[in-house]
Amino acid sequence: MTKTEELEDRLTPREQQSLRLAKHQRYLVVRPRAKQDVEEAYRLWCRQSKVPFVRVRKLRHFAEVSLEFETAGREAGPEASEKAKDALQRYSWAPYTYRWTSKLWSTSRVPLEMAEKLAETLFEIATT
Repeated sequence: MTKTEELEDRLTPREQQSLRLAKHQRYLVVRPRAKQDVEEAYRLWCRQSKVPFVRVRKLRHFAEVSLEFETAGREAGPEASEKAKDALQRYSWAPYTYRWTSKLWSTSRVPLEMAEKLAETLFEIATT
């Protein structure tokens, strides 16, 4: 049994559903009290599938969104980085609450209703 399968077997039915949804949507939505097993299982799946790991962490009044290139086995090119910077600036509540490098794009203050759209946008930018 692979490590991914072991992790998935430990998940509750609800967590397994979250994992299936994340694989379908190409980003994981996590709640503040969620177990790390779902996140770890999704990260391993992303690494095996060679796609960027995208996470939306929903908090009480805002969300955090991040995309990691490490799981895809590559870095962002300059054009993709510039598009990501524009998207992060557009969706972030305040200036300087976002950061981007060739391996990570993230923001810490996104309105809840915009978080999943930003996750979709970053994944699209990262994979085109």
